Amino acid sequence: MSPSWRPLNEDRGPRRLGDALDRVLPGGRAFTTLVERWDDVAGANLASHARPTALHATTLVVAVEDPAWATQLRFLVTDLVHRCDDVVGAGVVTEVRVVVRPV
Repeated sequence: MSPSWRPLNEDRGPRRLGDALDRVLPGGRAFTTLVERWDDVAGANLASHARPTALHATTLVVAVEDPAWATQLRFLVTDLVHRCDDVVGAGVVTEVRVVVRPV
């Protein structure tokens, strides 16, 4: 005999997209926050040449416009991870992978 049906104990009404995003795409809300606050995380100068493109598990993928910016960003990875901790919480981003592609 199957267990009896019972309704979920949650509000099924409209909810903010960010609240629902993590249920569908783990880390989606954190990634959205990083994109929205990228100038705060990276600084205005770096943010104008680089942008986050994905968050795979705890690896933030950042695209830069040329190899010189990739080199610069690689020197700042530790600081960038700490700034991500401040924005989205500790452990959400533990490493940064830099790729060169048009921004």
